[in-house]
Amino acid sequence: MERNVSTKLIPTERISKDFPYGLRFRYEDPRLEASLEKVGIVFPLLAVPQREKFLLVSGHKRFSYCVRMKWDKVPVTLVEKEFSDKELFLLSLYSNWNQTFSDLDQMTAVWKAREIFKMEEEDLEEEVLPALGLPSPSLLEDLGRVSGLAEEIHDLIHSGKLPFRGTAALSSFSKEEQRLLARSFFETAHWTTNQLVLVSEWLLDIKKSKKISLGEVITEEKTGEILKSPHLDPRSRGEKLFERVRLLRFPALSQEEKNFRRLKSRLEETKEIRVEKPEGLETEGVLLRARLRNREGLTRVLQFLKTHRDSLESLL
Repeated sequence: MERNVSTKLIPTERISKDFPYGLRFRYEDPRLEASLEKVGIVFPLLAVPQREKFLLVSGHKRFSYCVRMKWDKVPVTLVEKEFSDKELFLLSLYSNWNQTFSDLDQMTAVWKAREIFKMEEEDLEEEVLPALGLPSPSLLEDLGRVSGLAEEIHDLIHSGKLPFRGTAALSSFSKEEQRLLARSFFETAHWTTNQLVLVSEWLLDIKKSKKISLGEVITEEKTGEILKSPHLDPRSRGEKLFERVRLLRFPALSQEEKNFRRLKSRLEETKEIRVEKPEGLETEGVLLRARLRNREGLTRVLQFLKTHRDSLESLL
């Protein structure tokens, strides 16, 4: 097929600042900008004419930098052949093949493919996912759920304060509740993916079982103390909030574990045996782990069990 293209220096002001085919969540890129400052634009931007302006197909991050730096002109390759919007979006995608996409970039691209360019699931799986470096169609559901979250949640992901994996669990909250969580729980605390998923589940359970609002849970006295404490770093605050929500969700279990830790410190008097709780929040009983090296060790373990029988029974 004959290519009908030409490359020209185009005044920056004639390029539209609307990015219908842009794939990125944000267009700031410090590493790219450092390169542009040193050597300028090596590869021209790609654009299509639209009335008095030109619409970018690729090169959105480079163009954004040029605008901020107030460059007068930029090199642009113009695609003069008629393409549909969907084809131009795919061209933008293919122009970035094997480039690095953040989780939020992937989310943005999939959202645009679905919502703006009305691409079918088959097209998403065959065209979009491979170009984004996404191996599995099963990821589409999570990307779709995260794209529907409040902008404040997206900003926290972008700034590294929330892990992208796990934020799909927040889709069960209303946008207002998501903003409340962003301002309170997530702004000043560090969260792992596992913590984020579990806390989301527990907060929903607390709302339902206690018939209270999310705001009432967050402003609960001890939770408020954690949020307002000036002495906690983000990781410590996240851990304390995680444990606080866990206690609110499982009050009896939390008290049981407190008792277990107290007894455990008294029970472990011999090097041969360790007392542990089994994995799983609602798993009953205890684990006794013994390591026997000789007969004397066996004697000490048997004596341990005899001496602490009553304390061990209290854990069952």
